[in-house]
Amino acid sequence: MGTKEFFPYPNVSLEAKRSSLKSLERELVELEKQKGSLHDFLERGVYTVEVYLERSQLLAHRHNAVKEAIETMKHELRNDEDRENALVNLIPKVQSVLELYRKTDDPASKNKPLRDCKIVCVNSQT
Repeated sequence: MGTKEFFPYPNVSLEAKRSSLKSLERELVELEKQKGSLHDFLERGVYTVEVYLERSQLLAHRHNAVKEAIETMKHELRNDEDRENALVNLIPKVQSVLELYRKTDDPASKNKPLRDCKIVCVNSQT
C-alpha cells in the first residue's frame, strides 16, 4: 500500500490557503492602483487635501493589513506543506519497518529499523 491510498484526494485546506493567498496578493495590487489614483485625484482637484489625507490613511491601513495577512498565510501554508510532506515521507518508512519487523523474531533485528526510522514503540503490556 503506497501513500496514494492514504492521501487519495488533494489537501483541500492547502488548496484553499493557496487560493486565499492569491486573492490577497490581487487585493494588494488593487490597493497599489488605488494609491496611484489617489494622487491623481488630488492633483486634478477632485479630492481636497483633507479627503486625500483621510483616503490615504485608510488605504495605508488596508495595505498594511493585507500585507500582514499575506505573510501570515505564507507562514501557515509553509507549515501545512511541511507537515504534509513529512507525513507523505513517513508512511513508506513505517510500511517498510513493519514489513521488516514481521519477517524476523530477533529483537535486535526488529529494533534497528525502528531506531533508523526514529520510531518509538511503547509496549502496552508492561
